[in-house]
Amino acid sequence: MNCSRRLAFGIVVATLAMTSASMAQTYPVRPITMVVPYAPAGATDILARILAKEMGQVLGQSVVVVNRAGAGSIIGIQSVARAEPDGYTILMASVPLVINPSLYKELPYAQTDLVPISIVSNTPSILVINKDVAARNLTELLALMKASPGKLNYASFGIGSGAHLAAMQFEHLTGVKLVHVPYRGGGPAATAVMGGEVQLTFSGIPNVLGGIQGGQLRSIAIATEKRYGGLPDVPTFRELGVDYVQGTWFGLLAPKGTPEPIVRRIHDVSRQVLQLPEVRKAMETQGAEIVGGTPAEFAKVIAEDTKFWSTILANMPKMSQ
Repeated sequence: MNCSRRLAFGIVVATLAMTSASMAQTYPVRPITMVVPYAPAGATDILARILAKEMGQVLGQSVVVVNRAGAGSIIGIQSVARAEPDGYTILMASVPLVINPSLYKELPYAQTDLVPISIVSNTPSILVINKDVAARNLTELLALMKASPGKLNYASFGIGSGAHLAAMQFEHLTGVKLVHVPYRGGGPAATAVMGGEVQLTFSGIPNVLGGIQGGQLRSIAIATEKRYGGLPDVPTFRELGVDYVQGTWFGLLAPKGTPEPIVRRIHDVSRQVLQLPEVRKAMETQGAEIVGGTPAEFAKVIAEDTKFWSTILANMPKMSQ
């Protein structure tokens, strides 16, 4: 490269750097869309709305949660992967982001079409049943399942969702056989159990907490190392003799090509908001453990979980639809 070309290249690089920095300083100048790839009232939606409200206050522009449910979160994820990489469309994703590549031969997006921003929180799985199911505890429920194989239905929020995989792991560990009934989100799945359309679900706490507190759902066991402080009377699966620990993370991502200063700005604001006492209380009340990790930490989780679930699913029976 001759001197004139090197000079021209240097000018272009410097100009792009200044433009990117300038964008970050003025960003945002209009409302931001936070896409939730599930129906309203599920765990992802609830946590997204808690976060979005306070992020909007800090940023000086509204962060509007938009639900784009369907196809096991694929529709919502695809909409963000194809969005303009300008920081005005972001995604609140969950575990299907790392599971879908192992479930589907073809996807309309790739993981590399998205840039990690931060893991927001983790929430454990809890097994709940409709109040009219003739079981008061895990022992009685397992006996009922084994006496009527393939007769009890469980709700999930789609093929490959955390609820679906949690149930499959439970079947594998206990030898029971359940019938999968997918819904468009954690909220509709929980409502179906409360209404008696299906008998049970493995869910994140935010989806089912209201039903537990209202008496429509009976909590059987929680898939944590130790009991959850918000539901201290609910035993862990391990206490009951089933070596089962399972949970779900929730995290923010942006379209590939979003300027790094804007990604950093969103990360910094989300992390700042997660430290607010009212946000911590609201999320912890929903059973969510706050994380607030860096983009690099989130990228590592995505890579490791994608590999993990690829191995697990390769050794599991073919998923029922």
